[in-house]
Amino acid sequence: MGDASDSSTVLGPLISEEQRARVAKFVDGIPSHARLITGGKSIDGPGFFFEATLIDNLQQDDEVVQEEVFGPIATVQTFTDEADALSKANSVDQGLAASVWTRDIARALRNVNAIECGVVWVNNHMVASPENPLGGFKGSGYGKEGGTVGVEEFTQTKQVIVSLQ
Repeated sequence: MGDASDSSTVLGPLISEEQRARVAKFVDGIPSHARLITGGKSIDGPGFFFEATLIDNLQQDDEVVQEEVFGPIATVQTFTDEADALSKANSVDQGLAASVWTRDIARALRNVNAIECGVVWVNNHMVASPENPLGGFKGSGYGKEGGTVGVEEFTQTKQVIVSLQ
């Protein structure tokens, strides 16, 4: 945890005190059936740091599952099979990003196509480059940024047909 401009930093600060308080509210509001595995606290000192946090035993309708946290909280849910995992992944109002972790490339590609979100990583997470579009589906975002798709967000195309006869 440290300065976001330092290449050795894995976890930087949140953007504001308001965002840190919002993240803390998610942790404070976890239901009694859930279990805080690690983290869950603000860090004193300069910057708006919050501990990396892991919560399990969550249910699909729990707030921390349904909302975009935009903080260092990971949630864990169990699933019975691939169809159940996809159903849970897609039964939220947001669709910014997801990860699929598997050794089976056919399963990975099947799930990439089925998950309703703007970015799906396979066997990694948070790898990004400026030449690729980034943006969510459903309630996540207002379009795309990055790459030619991002440029198209700021353009209006018009077709003009002229007869010179």
